Amino acid sequence: DGRPLTHIAAVGDDVWALGPELVVLRTAGRWSVLRGERTQSLEGVAVVGQERGFAVGRAGLMLARIEAREGAQWTPVEMTATPPVTQDLTDITFASGRFGWVVGADGRVGRSDDGGKSWAFSGPLEVTELRSVAALDPLNVFVGGGGPGLVASSDRGVTWRTLELPAMKGRGVGLDLALERKGADIVRLVAASDHGFTVETVVGRADVVATNLGFVTPSRVSSADGSSWLLDLTG
Repeated sequence: DGRPLTHIAAVGDDVWALGPELVVLRTAGRWSVLRGERTQSLEGVAVVGQERGFAVGRAGLMLARIEAREGAQWTPVEMTATPPVTQDLTDITFASGRFGWVVGADGRVGRSDDGGKSWAFSGPLEVTELRSVAALDPLNVFVGGGGPGLVASSDRGVTWRTLELPAMKGRGVGLDLALERKGADIVRLVAASDHGFTVETVVGRADVVATNLGFVTPSRVSSADGSSWLLDLTG
């Protein structure tokens, strides 16, 4: 209907796409609108299972798509946090369908251990204006934003460490993140930023190797089978 789509996520044969005002689903070869109100601004989407997912957005908004007898419904999720979550929620991800993480513009990270039924927030982290979160597995999580570098956790988000990236000289690095396991311990982490680069690190360590790619304004990134794709805003 002409409204923009800005995010996309896939699980199995289902593809979810998100725009500021709507969420759409492609399943069995057809697209359908899951949520289309124009009164709420959405920033991120995560798929947990078949036709089950979460959307986050402005002013602490989190919606869960829950299956019910009368059909699937979008339900606001109440979150436990001190102070209350009023900042924009910018991205959300899950691992193994049970463990979830959500990041906010105020630098706080929310964690769920029960499939998104309840959330507890901690922080703020050293990295500010959080924009993206990616989980390799239920233990290893990476968060990016506008601060001095990326942050990582190896204990489900209980504690965090900063991954220093001297090559970036303090530029924002976390507009979007993609993760790919290369071996038992090696992780390939690709980040989109105001200057694109790739990062390779070992799970549990703070040292990383960054390679500047010289892109102008990469906004989205994907990685699979040793190859990566960065979408640049200039086209």
